[in-house]
Amino acid sequence: MRKNGLVAACRPFDVRIARNGNGLRGVLHRAVYLGPMIDYRIVVGATEIRVQQDVETALAQNDGIREGDSVGLEFLELKWFARQEVAAGEQVA
Repeated sequence: MRKNGLVAACRPFDVRIARNGNGLRGVLHRAVYLGPMIDYRIVVGATEIRVQQDVETALAQNDGIREGDSVGLEFLELKWFARQEVAAGEQVA
């Protein structure tokens, strides 16, 4: 995310996803089970955001969300960086 010359970043585990959640709205593009966690890819406009949850949390909180569903994203630990600090050519969501 970008705002006023700043770039926001966070770890995939620092994003909460919910079908009826508040926050930034997006569409679940892909959900992949990776052993003890689920890796989600959420499309917001032209940007893809990666979210990861352990399987137990995902099953308890996400009410069976499926690819194509509209979801809400809540960012728990956003870090803000000056645009100049981001490496040239690095893709930032």
